[in-house]
Parts: sequence; C-alpha cells; structure tokens
Amino acid sequence: MAAGTVVVQLTSAAEDLTVSVGGALVAKGAHSQRVVVTGVPAGPIPVDVAFGGGWYARAEHHQIVNVVPGEETAIVVPGPERSLAGAVESIGPWIYLGLIYAALLG
Repeated sequence: MAAGTVVVQLTSAAEDLTVSVGGALVAKGAHSQRVVVTGVPAGPIPVDVAFGGGWYARAEHHQIVNVVPGEETAIVVPGPERSLAGAVESIGPWIYLGLIYAALLG
C-alpha cells in the first residue's frame, strides 16, 4: 500500500494539542507546534486538529488533504490566540492597582 507523510504545523506552539489523521488519534494533550505522521495511506484523508483552553481560545480545524505517496503533505494551522478570559485575567491586577492609585490621589 502506497503511503506518505502528513505534517501539521501550527504558527505557534499550542497546549492541549490533539491531532487525528484518518480517524486515528496521533497526538493527545501535547504541547507542540509540529506533529509529523508517517505511513499515512495515499489519497484523500481527513485531518482534525484541536487545541487551546484556559488562557487561550479553544480552536478546532478540519481539513481533507490529498496524501501523495512518498511525499510530505503539510497543513498550516494558525496558532492559539488569547481568550477573553485570559486577557481579562492578565490585565485585572493592573486595573485594580490603577483604581487603588486613583483612590489614594483623590
């Protein structure tokens, strides 16, 4: 059976990265930017990528790729973005300090 390689490349590393190729789970809960899967049967095959949570927005990506025998098929996925909860949590202490400073001046 002819086979190729699927490379899932994120633009930045993601936590809780899960990747399945052709329904087979190849990465679960990883912290990575790149997943390489060899021995993928040639032809059209679904690739599912999910990551994020907590400080980062949860993202899911589904694509059907055409795997060429003996070659690499690359899928580029935008990396994680800050979630609203993560942004508020990181800026919250600065807002609190600003309010205290304003109260002390007033």
